[in-house]
Amino acid sequence: MISKELFVNSIEALRLQLGEDKVNASIIAEVFGVKDDFCLYDNNKLINAIIDLLAVYFDRDELQYYCFVLNFGKISDEECFESTEELYERLIKTK
Repeated sequence: MISKELFVNSIEALRLQLGEDKVNASIIAEVFGVKDDFCLYDNNKLINAIIDLLAVYFDRDELQYYCFVLNFGKISDEECFESTEELYERLIKTK
């Protein structure tokens, strides 16, 4: 089984990378006067590989829903719906 610490660190790395990508894309879009959804580079292969590794232990749909639909468990910048630690505990219980 994957440890809670490794799980949390992996999900957090995804969150941080996607956040940095969004900021960088916005800066580049402003500098070059292109659409705000302009992407510097594509991290999908790496993101999908991390999800694939986590999906060995946990439900892929739950992981993707948490990361990409719930925006890493956040309803808004001020409110947290479910922390990554809570997600881990919930997923462990459903195994």
